[in-house]
Amino acid sequence: FRSVALASYGTDAASSVDTYYWSEGYNPCERTVTNIACLNGTTSVGTDLQIFAIWNSAGTVLGWTSLSGTLAATADVFQSIALVTPVTVPAGRIFVGFVVNGTTTPHQTIAASTYPNYTGTTAGTFGAAVPAITPTTSTTAGVGPFWRLT
Repeated sequence: FRSVALASYGTDAASSVDTYYWSEGYNPCERTVTNIACLNGTTSVGTDLQIFAIWNSAGTVLGWTSLSGTLAATADVFQSIALVTPVTVPAGRIFVGFVVNGTTTPHQTIAASTYPNYTGTTAGTFGAAVPAITPTTSTTAGVGPFWRLT
């Protein structure tokens, strides 16, 4: 059941190759996570590969999806991708994000002052080891993705 169209969550934002886009969230209790889902944009999916990752409150990488990438699927859906290895995510502040290998697949992103989540970007290389991030204390519009963990 969906009471609000996913397209109304945020703003479609184009992505740059080799840039990780991430946003903050709160994990209420320690748990094992096997999948990350990020909200795809409303148009132009199916052309780029994407990698999802999760970081702890200090910015240390906890887990990631296949470094070969997964094709961006249907527009305007939370696309769930399995982590390479399930991870135990601690309670508290965490970050989740993505990197793409092209520029045609937008993601729905948090608009500034719409949600109280901090956002940021980190340079990386698609297909290489996921880099650590430096957590921020600000929200930049059109940067941080909407996500969920399962």
